Amino acid sequence: MEKPWNDVADQLRTVEPDPDAGIVDEEAAVGEAQPVPEPPPEVPEADPADVADQRRVVPLPDDEPEDAW
Repeated sequence: MEKPWNDVADQLRTVEPDPDAGIVDEEAAVGEAQPVPEPPPEVPEADPADVADQRRVVPLPDDEPEDAW
């Protein structure tokens, strides 16, 4: 039976290096560099007029409840 992915014991266990992982040979890796990721796209600033249209105005009650402060 498989353990659930969020097993508490797994979360508390420290991460140890994998002994089966190969050692990277830096000389052999020359010329095999990964491409540089593109920068994230520019996010345009929101127009304040558009933001103001999205606000919801909640009217205050006319009478306060008698048990209020």
